[in-house]
Amino acid sequence: MVGFYTDKIETCRPYVFVCKDALLMVHDTSQICLASLGDWISGYGEIEIVHYISSPYQVPAHDRRVSELSGRFGLGLSQWHVVPTSLALYGVVFSQAQGLVTASAPDLDRMIRDPAHERREAVNKLNDWFTPPRSQSAPLDIQYASGRFTTPPATRMTLPAMLAEVTSDARRDPKLGCIGVSALFQYGPLAGHALPAEFVTFVETHRLQHVVFGENPEFFDTPDWRLEVMERFAALSFVA
Repeated sequence: MVGFYTDKIETCRPYVFVCKDALLMVHDTSQICLASLGDWISGYGEIEIVHYISSPYQVPAHDRRVSELSGRFGLGLSQWHVVPTSLALYGVVFSQAQGLVTASAPDLDRMIRDPAHERREAVNKLNDWFTPPRSQSAPLDIQYASGRFTTPPATRMTLPAMLAEVTSDARRDPKLGCIGVSALFQYGPLAGHALPAEFVTFVETHRLQHVVFGENPEFFDTPDWRLEVMERFAALSFVA
C-alpha cells in the first residue's frame, strides 16, 4: 500500500496511529465510542507515534479525546505530531514517505474509493446524527482492513425509531427537528431505507430537503415558522 486517505473533513479530526503492527487512520467526529476505538487500536501492538490534523473548526471535545487516549496508552507529548490547517473543508492523505498532509478534492481524484462509499457515508451520517450529543457512543466502522474494503454496516437505529426520534425533536426543538428531518430525507434512502411517501411529500412541500446542508427555505429563520411547520410534522402518522 502506498498510502491512504479520508475526505469531506470539516469539524472532524483525522488521526493516523503508527503502531508496531499496522498503520491505522481514524476519521473521528468526536462521537465514536472511545472504548471501542481503544480496543481496536490495542490489537495492533504498541503505538509509536500519532499524527493528527488540528483546525479552528474542530469542536473542543477533540482535545479532550487526545488527553483520554494519552492516558489509556501512556503516550507522551513527543508521540503526538500535530499538523495544523486553516481550511474549512479538506481531505488528508497519509504515506510513510510524506506523513500526514492536507489535500484538495482534485488531489484525491486518483485515489481508490470504496465502491460502497455513498451508502457507508449515509449510514455513518445517520448514526452520528442519532447519537446523543457528547455521549461518545457512535459505533466504530472499520472501513478497510486486510487489503480490502469491508461491507458497510447498517444504521444503528431502525427507520421507525429514527422517525420517532425526529418527531420527538420536532416537538422539543423545532430548529433541530427541521435539520433532523432533512438529514433523514437526504441520507435515509442512501443508507437503504425506504422513506414513507407522506414523509417525502412533507419535506418537499415545505422545502426542507437541503436544510441539513445549511440551505434554508424562506422564513426558516423565523421561530414561529419553524414551530408551525414542525407542529404539522409531529401531527403526521407514518407507516415504515
